[in-house]
Amino acid sequence: MILFHQLGFASLFVSSYLVRSTVAERIGIGIRSQSSSKGSVHEKASCIALGTCPLSKRDDDEDNRAAKCSPDQCPKFCKPGQRNSTGGSLGRRGFALQKRFFEPSAPDQLVNEVLSEPYTSNLSPDPNRFEWHLFDDKEYAAAIEGLSGCTVVFALSSKGVFSSHLWEEDKNTNEDMQPANYETTVRTLRDKLSTHKDDLSGGEAFIMLPTQPNNSNRDLYKAEIVSALVDAVKDASGHDPNIHKYVPLDWKKSPTLGTNERGTAAVLYDPKYKHKKKSKPKKAYRVYLQSKEPVSEKKF
Repeated sequence: MILFHQLGFASLFVSSYLVRSTVAERIGIGIRSQSSSKGSVHEKASCIALGTCPLSKRDDDEDNRAAKCSPDQCPKFCKPGQRNSTGGSLGRRGFALQKRFFEPSAPDQLVNEVLSEPYTSNLSPDPNRFEWHLFDDKEYAAAIEGLSGCTVVFALSSKGVFSSHLWEEDKNTNEDMQPANYETTVRTLRDKLSTHKDDLSGGEAFIMLPTQPNNSNRDLYKAEIVSALVDAVKDASGHDPNIHKYVPLDWKKSPTLGTNERGTAAVLYDPKYKHKKKSKPKKAYRVYLQSKEPVSEKKF
């Protein structure tokens, strides 16, 4: 009888151990899987962090800048191809039942990490990108990193978002914000944006503009260029744009560019956002302009 009880206790101990081991192993797999997915994000910025990014050489301009924001500047941000909205999981979140917006591993990694999501449209690669996305029942993001002189335009409403990336200089197409080309570029922006003016009713617009690298009080572009850009967005969207200015970093002197929130912009859309635990899910979007926290959040 004593032997039977001892054997029974040993069997129970072994079973309990196996259950705990199985659970621990599954948790470990989950952790390793999550770490692996994040690892690829950090590897993404390694070429600049390690100083191995093959930047194109340029002569210093009047502002003593080493390189202008252009498609041939750096393969890290200006590579061919793009990511489109394809639906899928919402990625890393620690509180999916309460809030569903993308949660990065750290606040300054939001754009770097959301660019790896399958539903994100990468605005970085193509010169003069103009894109309209109609909000539906799938999550969506439009994001860009590596800004060092280019301009970003977002126009949003409860119906959708218009996103645009305007190059500072593009020698291949001459469609950029240089004095000789800006009128054509702004005209194209106006035409593309005005198509969605009715859809943007009740919404808002944003322009992210570069300043001089060594003078945050002086715009990088001439006054007439800035004025033409602001007027185009206002007329085509029906909204006075919110102007956000950023100080562009010198690529060759800023190895951390592309590893934090500097030079980034993004719009995140969530069709089932819950502001509070017991609140009814609503559609919502957030706008980030080189910021760890959203500069705008709307629920509808």
